[in-house]
Amino acid sequence: VLEQQAEELRSKAQLDEVQSVLDNLQEETGRLAEELRAEFEAGLTARPTRTEVQDLIDPVAQSLASKADIDDVNGALEHKANRRQLEEMEQLLGSEDGAVRGTSARLDTLEERVGGSFQEVARELLLKVNVKDLMGLLDQKADGDELQQKLQEAMEEVEGRVTRSEWRSAISDQALINEALCAEHSLGRWIWRSGEVRASGLVPWEVQVVNTCPDNFQWQQNTPQVVAAAPGLYEISFGIFGKRKGTVSVLVNQETVFVLSNATASVSVRPQQGASCTGLTLVEFLVLPPQAQLSLAWQDAGVFPGGKPGGRAEGFFSARKL
Repeated sequence: VLEQQAEELRSKAQLDEVQSVLDNLQEETGRLAEELRAEFEAGLTARPTRTEVQDLIDPVAQSLASKADIDDVNGALEHKANRRQLEEMEQLLGSEDGAVRGTSARLDTLEERVGGSFQEVARELLLKVNVKDLMGLLDQKADGDELQQKLQEAMEEVEGRVTRSEWRSAISDQALINEALCAEHSLGRWIWRSGEVRASGLVPWEVQVVNTCPDNFQWQQNTPQVVAAAPGLYEISFGIFGKRKGTVSVLVNQETVFVLSNATASVSVRPQQGASCTGLTLVEFLVLPPQAQLSLAWQDAGVFPGGKPGGRAEGFFSARKL
């Protein structure tokens, strides 16, 4: 029983809420109806006059009168191209445009080729001689008679020249002569000017005057030895000049081979008193071994003819391969 009463109370509460909502809705509906009526009455009071309405209708009527009617529009549309025709025309124009562009490109290429050909022709024309210059060159050319004369002179000159075999024979003969002359002129000459000697009176050769065969005659400055590399027969010559008497010794490999002196009565060549144009000179022939060392030794006697002191000595040494 209590549960039924509670259920009835809950149902009653819900009915009260519904009734409250309906009352509010009725009030709102009445208010809106009043507002609509007020606006309608205000609109009836402010409606336009006939003249104002006519002024608004006239411009619209004029605009409509100037427009084409539906029949005219349909007729005009019948004469217009449809979409398919427009697409075909567009394709045709595109192909024509491509052809025009291709033709323009070919014309440009042709123009470039023609321009290049003209330039080449102009260049060739500039390189060509004109008729006046060509005639001048032809006038300078020799005629037939002159050419024949020149050929005859050339043939005479050729006939006067030696042949190849004659030239080779002459070269061979000259080579033999040169070899003989070189053998006869294998010569070396050295000078001593200081008057000073080394140990044992060896003369240092200070200046080399000539040496036609440096491989054979080997010399170093301010040394007493001259090396003759090749064995064989040699012509040896030397001279010692000065106002003093003395003795000259020729040495081969530090061994004395001959001596020359003006300090004894046995020597026929002597410097005279006050004379300096003569001295101890000699030309001798020696058979030398390989790498022979040639040197001279000078022994000053310290005696001058007339008893007066003399000056320093000087001399030369020469060797020639025979």
